[in-house]
Amino acid sequence: MLQNKINDYLRFIESGEINEHFSPKDYDKIIIRIIAKYSFGFDCIEFLNNAKQVINDAGFELEWEVSPIEDDND
Repeated sequence: MLQNKINDYLRFIESGEINEHFSPKDYDKIIIRIIAKYSFGFDCIEFLNNAKQVINDAGFELEWEVSPIEDDND
């Protein structure tokens, strides 16, 4: 699912559709940022590192972080 989502973002960017929503003068670079609720497993980290290289080669960036959502019931 994550790979499909990243591919959707890349299609959005590379097709030029991004320019229908954002003006190129409003940004210096394009970063796909993934924020996860739970830690990534080893296989996922390996996938993200490989995807990052491909995306960097295409002229964009890929970043990720884990940011747990706090439960208001605590």
